[in-house]
Amino acid sequence: MDFPGYFLIVQDFINWAKTHGCPVGPGRGSGAGSLVAYSLGITDLDPLAYDLLFERFLNPERVSMPDFDVDFCQNNRGRVIEYVKSKYGEESVSQIATFGTMGAKGVIKDVGRVLDMSYSEADRLSRMIPTRPGHNTTLEEALSEEPQFRAEVRNNPQARKLIEYALKLEGTTRSLGIHAGGVLIAPGKLIDFCPLYAAGMLPENVISMYDKKDVEAVGLVKFDFLGLTTLTIIERALDYIEKNTGVRPDIEHMECDDEDTYKKIFQTGDTVAVFQFESPGMHKLLIDAKPTQLSDLIALNALYRPGPMDLIPDFLDIRAGRKKAEYADPRLIPILEDTAGIMVYQEQVMLVAQKIGGYSLGGADILRRAMGKKDVAEMERQSKVFIEGAAKNGVSEEVATHLFELMRKFAGYGFNKSHAAAYSYVAYKTGWLKNYYPAEFLASSLSEVMTDPEKSLKILMDAKRHGVKLLGPDINESEFNYTSPKTMEIRMGLGALKGVGSAPAEAIKAERDKNGPFKDPFDLVKRVGSQLITKKIIQVFAMAGVFDSIEPNRRKWFENADVVVQSAQENEKAADQFSLFGEEPSNEVPIKEVASWSERTRMEKEQYVLGFYFSGHPLEAYHSELKRNFGAVVAGTESENPGEYLVAGMYIGCEQRRGKDGSPFVTLHLATPDGPVDYSVKNQYFEQERARIKEIPKGEIVVVELKKSHSKKSGKTWASPGAFYPLYELRHRQKAHIVIRPAEEADPKELERLILDVQMTHPEEAIRVDFEFSDDRSFRVRLPCPYKAAADWTLVRDLEDSPSIQQVEVAYGL
Repeated sequence: MDFPGYFLIVQDFINWAKTHGCPVGPGRGSGAGSLVAYSLGITDLDPLAYDLLFERFLNPERVSMPDFDVDFCQNNRGRVIEYVKSKYGEESVSQIATFGTMGAKGVIKDVGRVLDMSYSEADRLSRMIPTRPGHNTTLEEALSEEPQFRAEVRNNPQARKLIEYALKLEGTTRSLGIHAGGVLIAPGKLIDFCPLYAAGMLPENVISMYDKKDVEAVGLVKFDFLGLTTLTIIERALDYIEKNTGVRPDIEHMECDDEDTYKKIFQTGDTVAVFQFESPGMHKLLIDAKPTQLSDLIALNALYRPGPMDLIPDFLDIRAGRKKAEYADPRLIPILEDTAGIMVYQEQVMLVAQKIGGYSLGGADILRRAMGKKDVAEMERQSKVFIEGAAKNGVSEEVATHLFELMRKFAGYGFNKSHAAAYSYVAYKTGWLKNYYPAEFLASSLSEVMTDPEKSLKILMDAKRHGVKLLGPDINESEFNYTSPKTMEIRMGLGALKGVGSAPAEAIKAERDKNGPFKDPFDLVKRVGSQLITKKIIQVFAMAGVFDSIEPNRRKWFENADVVVQSAQENEKAADQFSLFGEEPSNEVPIKEVASWSERTRMEKEQYVLGFYFSGHPLEAYHSELKRNFGAVVAGTESENPGEYLVAGMYIGCEQRRGKDGSPFVTLHLATPDGPVDYSVKNQYFEQERARIKEIPKGEIVVVELKKSHSKKSGKTWASPGAFYPLYELRHRQKAHIVIRPAEEADPKELERLILDVQMTHPEEAIRVDFEFSDDRSFRVRLPCPYKAAADWTLVRDLEDSPSIQQVEVAYGL
């Protein structure tokens, strides 16, 4: 089958990538178990050191082509594919087609469109199909399991007709796409082996019209070129470190034995942005397991998956000495002792078959595959072979049968150790970088999630906890990506701003590097050009504080954005015309002077363009009001002791979903200055209060009744939320009122307008408004709107933004 040729082709493009600035992963999948691959530099992890089995990758009893999955830096993967095309010829290299099929939700919408059903109605029907993690629910399953969906189909003739067609179309091919990583390299022209397809009739978009199974069936060899963002993050972090320190760590050849990294990062669960270990569940597992070496990370990586996850409590108890590991035969000890006597890896199943059942490792791999596929007939045959082989090795039939059943169970969900080892090696590298260079590593990580505000905020909050100084976007400092200008500093990139693409950001940096810093927005548009720096860009920059180092009044440049751009456009036209006196056109134009936005408005504008609050958080303005009048504290800052508490946060929404067992559950999402806080609310309460909860606007402050309980047996404390209320409801109950304190230099006409705006028209629904002047004069009016408006940010913000108002406050009591 010419394996040497295959290995050498893989070695060639990996060597090219490594020598041309394209980071390559240490290995992926079962190929990491190949000593030849390690020797050739295809993989970076010594398979002998971690007991990785070559037979899991290739063996003479399972005749198949080798299949190396290779991870490349996401930003450079295309360059490697282009190299392969240039090496073997464009007519011999292409990517592979995939065929998308109609799922239950999609087919309902497609058929509904053909039947002229309204989008909203088809969407309503599709939403009745339950969404479950790791499982695509079919129409048949939904009809069987969802009473609401079944009743709709039964009672609605239009829905019944739709589902009748949908059932016939479900699962049929709907679309053609490109395989995520598959690349074909043919021994001649591809058209001699398979049909080709050019998306958009472009030659660079040529792909095979056979999918990955069919290309192998016709004798073509598939190579997997996969993009791994983590490699991009590591490479960029190393660039930042070298820039800040003058030294580039040799991360490719490091040993995975740094005690400080295990102690400070992995044992504490400080794994935000750490590859493979950043989920909340993994965070808790790391704290409980206290890993001290790479083999521990490999085991935890393999354990934290559906199936073996159920064995985590036993694994932890045995590691901690609370339980004793049980081995049915002493020969199992060297195979299972690293994983506390539990079969975690597929390779362990193979070794048990070899040591106990007398299998060759090739035969053991055949057994593992059969177990994974749950082939009943094959299992019956293999059971007899295993028991007979075990008897020859002195193992009783009872023990052999017990072991075989354990193997059958674990083989169904056991993880490939070679893959777990390679990815844990990458995880260790990210943990090491975070431990020693948190700013550089987290800045690099932020650059990959700039378009995801939730992920960005999580990493920013983590950087803050690490003592990293967070700097906002700046016209004379920021690049497109997040950067680390100094050790322990992160500067926000312009690419994090809504609507700002790489073109204007890169043009700004290029001009700044060439001709120095910008003096003001006029200078910016004049030098970079009004085609790239539009009115919208100026306004986004103003809202985000990009000009703060030049002029802290953000509102000034926001409201004068059109003047700035118009001036630049006129100068551009004038520059194209001959000037009689050779004078440069002047861009001095009058601009409107305006008062700065209030603190609250400034934060709102910033949140609009970033997707999160950066320089402050609105909840901070409510601390004293919540504490003094309700005894509430910011969610997440309450005591860990058992008891009843009132906690507050900014309302993001309530999400109703279904668990694996199909039962509904509700998550209340809050935002706080320290990041998001989620609570699991009882579904019964949510259903009872659905109408009221639906009225709560996003961004409102809510107060939650929280009860904390503690179990002496498990040593765990948990929080149980009860009712929750928007602040405007609580203010109404407490008869809160608004106090307005005008500025000393207040314009009388402006004050008169404000007073007229809050004149009483509906006393029975009105909110009291007190005007208090610095000379002790005061008077009272009524606000003509329902009580909900008392907490309406629009009202308070408009009052705060008036130059005639010094302070607006919500007060309680007389």
